Amino acid sequence: MSRFGGYARGPSEEHPPGTFDWGVRTHVYASFTRSGSAPSVGDLAALTGAAPGRVEASLRTLHRARELVLDPDDGSIRMAHPFSNVPTDFPVETSDVRCYGNCVWDAFGILALLRSSGRIETTCPGSGEALSFGVKRWKVESDGDVAVHLLTPLRDAWKDIGFT
Repeated sequence: MSRFGGYARGPSEEHPPGTFDWGVRTHVYASFTRSGSAPSVGDLAALTGAAPGRVEASLRTLHRARELVLDPDDGSIRMAHPFSNVPTDFPVETSDVRCYGNCVWDAFGILALLRSSGRIETTCPGSGEALSFGVKRWKVESDGDVAVHLLTPLRDAWKDIGFT
């Protein structure tokens, strides 16, 4: 039996996400898969029929549970792993959507989540060399011999999720 409990969920809370919160989360992911970006509080309020204040409270609950990441300045959705709501160095392009991963691992995760072929164009952080990856029929294709190095051990990811 593995001792790893996963990193997507946060520590137990007095008020874990409820049914409404999971519905909000579903709308967030649906928006990312359709448009490549997160919905606004207003969009979520319209989709759920709830007041904007209830949606904002739900987003904070989901943030505390590490189901998504809110921007510390304005409370908007910054990340819903593997998606980033802000442009990053890891754009993902499919025939249906253009979006951003938080890191190269997340970029590959987007293609897996979408069950889609696509491309990831990025640069090597060490050399600045352009890197291009394709995923076709579940196989990674690249222009050369490339290794992906993850700087932060998974167990430390949430210490600074913006950096990770």
